[in-house]
Amino acid sequence: FKLETMSSYSALGSANGSGGGGGDPYYSFKNDIQVAVSSFTTDFDSWHDMLENTNTFQNRDFKELTESLKSQYKSINRSLKELTKTIETVESNRNNYSSITTQELNDRKSFIKDMKTTINDYRSKMQSDKTREIINQHKREFEESKKETAQQRFSRIKNNEYIENHQMSQEQELKEQDVILDDMHDTLKRLGVHANVINVEIESQTALLDEVDEEMTITGDRLTR
Repeated sequence: FKLETMSSYSALGSANGSGGGGGDPYYSFKNDIQVAVSSFTTDFDSWHDMLENTNTFQNRDFKELTESLKSQYKSINRSLKELTKTIETVESNRNNYSSITTQELNDRKSFIKDMKTTINDYRSKMQSDKTREIINQHKREFEESKKETAQQRFSRIKNNEYIENHQMSQEQELKEQDVILDDMHDTLKRLGVHANVINVEIESQTALLDEVDEEMTITGDRLTR
C-alpha cells in the first residue's frame, strides 16, 4: 500500500506540475479503508458478544477472532499512516497539487481522524481492565467448574459404595444359588440310587411270590387227586 500510494501521488504531482490532468488515487484508498474498517467493526461486534455471553477461557472461536482483530487493526493503522503521509506531501507541495483545495485536505484529515478514532476505540475496549477482568473471571469459573465440592465428593463416594455393595450382594446370591443347585444335584443322585435298590428288591420279592404261588398251585393239585 505504501509504495502504491506514494508513487500514485508522485505521478499526480508531476501531472499537476506539468499542467496535465490525472486521477486522484485518494478516493480509491479511502474506499479500501472504509471496507476494512466496516469488516473490523463487524468482527468486533461478534467478539464482544462472545465476551459477554460465553465463557471465553477455552473458546477457540474467541481466541481466533481476537488474533484476527489484532491483525486487522495493524493493517488498517498502517494504511491510515500512509494516507496521512500523502496529505503531508500535498501540504508541503501546494503548487504541485493545486487541484486539491484546502477544504478537501481538511476533509481528508477528518476522515483519517474518524477512522483512527473508530479502530482505536475498539482496540481500547479489547485491552481495557474491564475486558481483562471478564476474561480472568471466565478462567476462574472454568477452573471452579472442574473442582469437586465436598457434597459432590460425598455423593460420589456413597454412589460407589452402593454399586460395590450391590455387586458383592449379587455375587453372594450367585454363590448361594450354586450351593443350592449342587445340593439338589447330590440329593437327586442319592434318590436315583435308592430308587434302583428299591426296584431290585421289589423284583426279587415279586419273583419269590411267584415261586410260592406256583408251589401252592402244585400242592393244591396234588391234594385234589
